[in-house]
Amino acid sequence: MIAKAAVLTAVLACLLAPTAQAQSFSCRGELAPDEQAVCDDSELAQLDVQLQNTYDRAMRKAPPNGQSQIRDAQREWLRQRRACGYNRACLRDIYRDQIAWLRQFD
Repeated sequence: MIAKAAVLTAVLACLLAPTAQAQSFSCRGELAPDEQAVCDDSELAQLDVQLQNTYDRAMRKAPPNGQSQIRDAQREWLRQRRACGYNRACLRDIYRDQIAWLRQFD
């Protein structure tokens, strides 16, 4: 009986514990619609982390003139993401496209 209580307590602790941040930015405070969509959708949150990791690798591997190109493209991509608003399909598409583009620098 004690073992069952311990297991139940452990399971409840895991369920009630706050979840780890699954995107590359904080979901606290006032968010733009595109940011809110990423925070509300686990697939978009995973794509956001994947994009951040791919961007970081590309920046480390690219020569200085390539880094400038990547930075400029990422700024443009952020404008496109903002334009998607809360449209999750639009966001999924642009995340996937940007990840694919960044992989050329990997």
